[in-house]
Amino acid sequence: MCCIRYYFLMTSEEEWLIGSYHKDIHNYLRLKERKRFIYRGQSPQLHLRKSMIEWMNMICLKMEFCTSVQHLAVYLLDIFMDNHTIYDDHLRMVIIGCLMVADPAFINFTPSLVAASCIASTRICLTITPCWSKHLENLTNYKYPQLKPYVEMLLNALDTDLSTSESHCSEINGNSTPVSTKCIAIT
Repeated sequence: MCCIRYYFLMTSEEEWLIGSYHKDIHNYLRLKERKRFIYRGQSPQLHLRKSMIEWMNMICLKMEFCTSVQHLAVYLLDIFMDNHTIYDDHLRMVIIGCLMVADPAFINFTPSLVAASCIASTRICLTITPCWSKHLENLTNYKYPQLKPYVEMLLNALDTDLSTSESHCSEINGNSTPVSTKCIAIT
């Protein structure tokens, strides 16, 4: 009887320690923690970091994100830029994706949904048709109507920024390509 009463008074941490797998779980989490990406400052786009962080700060202020969201998004951006080289004019979409992942409002969304929404919104910005192909649908198990609300959130954030900037289009391989939903239709 005494043990049962004590069980109901335990915290979730104490309950976790009772389980038979607690050492395995703890060891796995420690291993994952040691294997996380480390920022090395080796990106070929390092010269753009300051302007990208300033742009991210402006978005965070407009969207009223807390400081911890911005700091996590900066970490994610640094890790991404350290390990990938993309067109300079695509970095803003990467930043919006980082903010989406870092924002607690998106914690309830599955990472695959966030990633698929980022891909679809990028394809829209780059006017790649269709914006969500059958191949992507089969690969992700998401249909475009499932992604549409999140794609619209991403594109609205981009439009908010573009409405205050000078240009609504980016230069890709010498061709002017619209990157605003004002330039294209969302299907």
